[in-house]
Amino acid sequence: MGGTQEYAVAAKVRAMYGKRLSAEDYQRIAALNGVGEIAGYLRVHTSYASAMEAASSDRIAVENAVRGRLLDEYFRILNFIGRDDMAIMRFLIASSELREIMRFIWLAEAGQSDRYVYDMPPHFTRYSKINYRLLGMASDYEGLLDALAGTPYHAALKSLAARPNGWPEFSKIEVAVRRTYFRWAMTVIDRGYKGERRRALRDAVGFEVDMVNIMTIFRIRRHFPKMEDDMAGYLLPVSYKLKPSVVKRMMAASDEAAMLDVLRGAGYARIFTGELLDEVEGYYYTGMIDFYRRRLRDGRPYVVTPLAYLFLKQLEIKNIIKLIECVQYGIPPQKAQTYLYRV
Repeated sequence: MGGTQEYAVAAKVRAMYGKRLSAEDYQRIAALNGVGEIAGYLRVHTSYASAMEAASSDRIAVENAVRGRLLDEYFRILNFIGRDDMAIMRFLIASSELREIMRFIWLAEAGQSDRYVYDMPPHFTRYSKINYRLLGMASDYEGLLDALAGTPYHAALKSLAARPNGWPEFSKIEVAVRRTYFRWAMTVIDRGYKGERRRALRDAVGFEVDMVNIMTIFRIRRHFPKMEDDMAGYLLPVSYKLKPSVVKRMMAASDEAAMLDVLRGAGYARIFTGELLDEVEGYYYTGMIDFYRRRLRDGRPYVVTPLAYLFLKQLEIKNIIKLIECVQYGIPPQKAQTYLYRV
């Protein structure tokens, strides 16, 4: 893809980002009285109108319709890119694969694999080796492996030892999936790009690896201290600013506040200001939101612009689903606002 077209794609993606839900939208949705009212608001006042056209007032139907909007956005961006940049097309498709696999794993861990619904446009499945039909039917670990047959994920997961319930440790599954994805991503970047575009994509992938590892360290320190001796087994084997020496200092820190001090000294001062978060996932999302919002707003035609937009769109959808839960369970609007990502 040439420079002019890259500028055009970046401009179109930033225009899509400009249609995101506003703070006022979130406030109004949080004050509504049921799923039906939320669906109506999304249909009339937001860019989710087309997604809501055929949706009933059933919670699962509305949530699936909202998730479907993300797939529509993937498809739109692929149409912008066309065949001029097959590397970034593969990147977008692979990131969607990772998202779908992780969503299935999280549902399976909660004993809700039957809630997994997949409805990806044919344009995606044509380039993916994952059997999404089988993934939607899977109810156990063997079903997951069958759906991933012929992909790098299959070999990575098949080697994991299963527990008596038939599943390996879910933390081990998650690490194996992420390692496979990020190893593949770095290979595609190095083979498909040169110069500034390669550096921009390597920065994006390297930064995300750091955020995943930071989240993992906080999770183990907070919830699974017995796993600290095997910390290396749960971290992704790629580093950006989070060098092994930084990890050691984080592990030796007296508490989470001291861990944040270590991160600020390692080049992440503008992201980790010292605020302790209730959920360890918040450390990951705080960093990723900051990184990708700056990539969308700095005006340069980064090749990472589509990735930035889709990541933030995914969080907007999480916000909507969280508000649906809050409204359904009667959580006060002001409290509901505290659960949202600032995208």
